[in-house]
Amino acid sequence: MKKIFALVLALSLVACLALSASAITPANGSLTGEVSISLKNDSTSTETAETVYNVDVAWANTAFTFTYTNAENSELKWDPASHTYTVETEDDVAAEGTWSTNDPITATVTNHSNADITATLSGVTEQNGVEFGFDASAQTIARADQGESLGDRSQAPKHVFEIAVSGTPEGSFTVDFTLTID
Repeated sequence: MKKIFALVLALSLVACLALSASAITPANGSLTGEVSISLKNDSTSTETAETVYNVDVAWANTAFTFTYTNAENSELKWDPASHTYTVETEDDVAAEGTWSTNDPITATVTNHSNADITATLSGVTEQNGVEFGFDASAQTIARADQGESLGDRSQAPKHVFEIAVSGTPEGSFTVDFTLTID
């Protein structure tokens, strides 16, 4: 009796398997409509991943040349105390001229990290008659492990700092700007 019962049970299971398979086999050889499947996510949560910082900073347009337009009325005078030339003009006429470029100095900060960063630009705003205009407020640059930048390095979040240069220099000079990344 047990053997007969086991045989009937085995045949029932085989019949059920055949019915399941025939239920998903299309009659005309094509399958249309929607299919829902469940996926298991085996990835590690980014909330518990170790923070890795990777930041690129690229400076551009850092050299400027000022050409005096009224040089015929000007005279360069060496100042041994500061090791620079100063411009003296006849009849108290101010020295005038033009910059070699109107493009601002730029510092592009690109965040390739899996955490937000904060970048702040600091430096002088005036030196030797030249003015430097820039936004000194802290800029938060988003993390690169989400959104469009995930899997695409070229789409990494970035911020471009611009430093405008204007005024008439009183001799040559060098200025330092500091970009702080937190």
